[in-house]
Amino acid sequence: MNLLIAVLSDAYANTMGSMDSTHFTTKVDIMNEIQDLMFWNRKKNDLHYLHILYYPYEDFNQNTDDPMDGKFESVLSQINEVKEEQKLSTQMLKNEIKNVKEEIKKELTNVIAELKALKDQ
Repeated sequence: MNLLIAVLSDAYANTMGSMDSTHFTTKVDIMNEIQDLMFWNRKKNDLHYLHILYYPYEDFNQNTDDPMDGKFESVLSQINEVKEEQKLSTQMLKNEIKNVKEEIKKELTNVIAELKALKDQ
């Protein structure tokens, strides 16, 4: 009975050990497929994209000893900061465009009023 338990536990350990490598291989295959789909960026050699893949059931914020976790969190926080800056910049530009439109409307009404005044003379 002990031999059977030992064999089963060894088989389980081997299966669990190979599961991570299988998951990483699958993730790399997915990233390669995504890269192949981005045909417009094939020949530029611009490395602007960072693909982070994780399965829905994986906890992205696990407390592990992997040094890459901290780097991923750092990149994620930088991306979020850039998004916030972009939102603020977009709002500022919208407000500026609105102000310019109002100024143009005022100028046009002044020009139209002056033209009517000249026409009436």
